[in-house]
Amino acid sequence: MKILKVRPIIVRQVLGIGIAIAWGFMYCTVASSLPMIQRLELDIQDSLIRLHKPGAPPSEILLLKINQSEMAGYDLHNLYKLNVFYTTLVKSLIENGAKVVVLNLPEQMKQYVDTDTDARLKRLLTESISKYPRQIVLVSRPSMLTSEASTLNIYNNLLPFNDESTSHEIAPEQIVSFFRRSPNSHSLNNPARRVEFFGRFSYEGDSDPNARHRVKSVITLALEKFYKTSGDRANLQNLLSLRTLSLLEVNFWGAADTFPSINFQLQCASQVELEQCHGVFDAQSLQKLRDKLVLVDLPEGKVSDGNREYTPYGDMSTAEVQANQIASVMTHAFISTVTRETDVNITVCGFALMSLYIIYRLHKPKKQFLHRVDLWFFLGLIGSYLGLSLLLFWQGFLLPVSIPILGWFGTGSSITAYLMFQQSVQQRQKLAERQAVLLQARKLLHRVASDIHDGSLQELKLVMDQLELLNIHQPSPLIDPLLDQIEAIGFSLRNQLSNTRTLAEKLEITPELQFGLAHGITQWLRHLIHAGDLTLQVNRHLHPLREPKSDSAWIDAREDVFCFFREAIANVIRHAQPPNGSTTQVTVHLSQKGNQCQLVIENDGSPSVGTNPGQLDKKRKTGGYGTKLMTTIAAELPQGTWERVLLENGGMRVTLRWTIE
Repeated sequence: MKILKVRPIIVRQVLGIGIAIAWGFMYCTVASSLPMIQRLELDIQDSLIRLHKPGAPPSEILLLKINQSEMAGYDLHNLYKLNVFYTTLVKSLIENGAKVVVLNLPEQMKQYVDTDTDARLKRLLTESISKYPRQIVLVSRPSMLTSEASTLNIYNNLLPFNDESTSHEIAPEQIVSFFRRSPNSHSLNNPARRVEFFGRFSYEGDSDPNARHRVKSVITLALEKFYKTSGDRANLQNLLSLRTLSLLEVNFWGAADTFPSINFQLQCASQVELEQCHGVFDAQSLQKLRDKLVLVDLPEGKVSDGNREYTPYGDMSTAEVQANQIASVMTHAFISTVTRETDVNITVCGFALMSLYIIYRLHKPKKQFLHRVDLWFFLGLIGSYLGLSLLLFWQGFLLPVSIPILGWFGTGSSITAYLMFQQSVQQRQKLAERQAVLLQARKLLHRVASDIHDGSLQELKLVMDQLELLNIHQPSPLIDPLLDQIEAIGFSLRNQLSNTRTLAEKLEITPELQFGLAHGITQWLRHLIHAGDLTLQVNRHLHPLREPKSDSAWIDAREDVFCFFREAIANVIRHAQPPNGSTTQVTVHLSQKGNQCQLVIENDGSPSVGTNPGQLDKKRKTGGYGTKLMTTIAAELPQGTWERVLLENGGMRVTLRWTIE
């Protein structure tokens, strides 16, 4: 039986995607309910809509605004006077050429009055509705936002009934439409900003409260009657095809008063007889009325601010919002939006993509957690989505912006902060480990030097003593050269032990090099001059290198280069500086070309030979260790080489070359 083995990277990817999906759903659930984020998204959408004006509004739409002065003497609590006013208004509009009249009636018009008890109400607005059923649209506002639980007042007191029954003469759905509004007009889900064609409601006062009736919105019913009255079958067919679409956003044309409007004046010889009242329009208003879809607004000054809607261009009256809704559908200038489920899916997909990238990055071998490419990835994700959103919006499609981008940005920032913290912890741990290694190396060097001094070197001293005793008792010309060689070996061992102890004491990062190799060389030369060890004229041509400051390999190599320089300048002081030589100046060059670096130490004199060949030979012997050290350092540097060249004037040039990776 074979056991199915799953690669660990696949397990991590599946686990990462699962966590990303869970986090995405949880984030969207919380973020979508926060008023601050909703307001931010609303502000972004408003800014985009203001940049995407459709142009001139349709000429077929006309507003009729009722000023407070025009309602003077018509108490809104007097149902008879309201009926007189609106009956005369509707009759005057239709007789003067209006195709369709959309009535936004005050709440008081919903009151039921028994005409048998008030003879003055025998001729109500009902007669006008019965006479012009194809040209009148009544607008009712649902009691709640959710259509499943909404109830609708259908103005039963205004609808005509059959004489011999309680049934309607005209179906309410042919006269009454609905217009939704939100208790909070600043809400992202304000229905006044959306295009809605149908809704299902229960009627107030219905004998069956559980019955649900399919009612057309003010957009649908007004345009249907307008196209039928105008005989425009093509646009009527387009309207029927649009009903299959959903989640359409209103594209506002501009601020209040963008659509043309007219005023109305009512003149009555008697406030009792309706026949003695008639509407008065000026000549300009009469020209505007013909063949128009007229939206009658609520009376100004008699309504509360709660009947105004917040739009991208500020507050607007009810009829102005309806005009923008109808114009959006009439000209197909609406904006398509996505469902909440699609919004969640977009956000979750972004989180999943981020998780896959993070898992991929963590799986790769690395010296540090964060790289510049990681920043470009996150910025590219957000920038690409922003660019796609703007491109689609220009084509009339609106994507959510604030929830996805805030989620991605916040999550990416949190992960970055966590990785930076982990990187900082790792770096501190590496520094502590390196310090411990340095301390251990220092102890080991001390122990090795002590062991050689107390062991092998003492035994060598005993051998020399025995040879000297043997030479005293049995003189031989062969013993003296052996003693000289052994003495030279002992001297060399003592020098190396001294260098080892010195190295052990200084086994740490040179402080002067923290600001770069050029700065360290400059500081060392100043130290030698100030101490009086270097008396020559010093010419410095030091160009700072482009050093990787956080690369431990370069920090180690920089210590070796600095050690090479100190050994080279020490050789100049010991062998070429007066009184040991004839040098008058020393020149130090440090330069970089590309990733190739070069250090040059050059002097213009030569060692003084003198008359003591033994002393010169001793100097050459003591310089052998430095040469080996310089050769070792050059071999350990990246592509490191060095050379020592005798100049024609007797001076010497020492050159070290290496690369910075």
